[in-house]
Amino acid sequence: MNTPLVSVVIPIHNVERYLRESVDSVLRQTYRNLEIILVDDESPDNCPAICDEYAKKDSRVQVIHKPNGGLSDARNWGFEIARGEYVYFFDSDDYIEDTLVHECLEAIEKEAADFVYFDALVFFENESGERDFLSWFVRDQKYETDKGYKVLSQMLDNRCYTAPVWMYFIKTEFLRKHGFTFYKGILYEDLLYTSLLYLSAEKIAHLYKPLCFQRQRSDSITGTVKTAEHFRGYAVGFREIMKLYQNGEILPDIRRVIRKLLIYMFITAMRCYSKLSAGERKKTSVYKTELTQTIRAARFLGNFSVFLNSAKFVCYWIMKFEVEINKVKRLFK
Repeated sequence: MNTPLVSVVIPIHNVERYLRESVDSVLRQTYRNLEIILVDDESPDNCPAICDEYAKKDSRVQVIHKPNGGLSDARNWGFEIARGEYVYFFDSDDYIEDTLVHECLEAIEKEAADFVYFDALVFFENESGERDFLSWFVRDQKYETDKGYKVLSQMLDNRCYTAPVWMYFIKTEFLRKHGFTFYKGILYEDLLYTSLLYLSAEKIAHLYKPLCFQRQRSDSITGTVKTAEHFRGYAVGFREIMKLYQNGEILPDIRRVIRKLLIYMFITAMRCYSKLSAGERKKTSVYKTELTQTIRAARFLGNFSVFLNSAKFVCYWIMKFEVEINKVKRLFK
């Protein structure tokens, strides 16, 4: 196997308690030719000093200190300076298997793929530091190497589409060719970004094993009480994917997959809305109106009974994970 440079981009904000475990898991990689880009997004805690400490200890580490702009902005800053042939966007409160880069690199070069995707496990810690793992991000089966939109269609049908970008190992040339960046200023930006990857990739490959371990925190985006901004993230993602759906140059087969994706995104947004307090729902009026107008303008839903039948797979997917979701909720009460 060749030894191309791999860029690992880690956005950092207010994660002092977890940062060392995260960075150490990258430094332990069995594949050594890495550049590790720590993007300090104006973290208010001791993270900036910890980042500088790592840069002094290991020449592969470089640090960007930037004004606070959010997760998407931090990832974009890191990718802008990335020199690797491949890039991995990692979160600063999780950790990865020592062999992640080696296994992903081997697979992506063997298959000549635009990206490799793998599975992950969610974990939470009790007060004594013991960890319990949940299989939120383990797909139902191994997916064959194929065009991105075909695999996305299968995963939507099988109710196992997972969007977090830290489950993807990506060819840098592919990202630059399509001009992909993270949409700034929204939550759940991964859903939009990853969906575009699938819809654009000529070939993708699946490693059917968990290589990343995602920490569930009560103060994380996924662990906090839902707000109008959470709903807005879904609404913006829906709007941007709808633009593709309305593009007359999109091939019919891809357009059918985009329709499935839009149904999934719409119901996910509505599920988020159902969890909002009365006060937060009032704040979503602009986003909700825009979402409704977008759907009507595109005549997207068509016959409502047809829409409901098309949406059954999403409803089932939601119900499938309620047991695990409720387990985690009880931990944070």
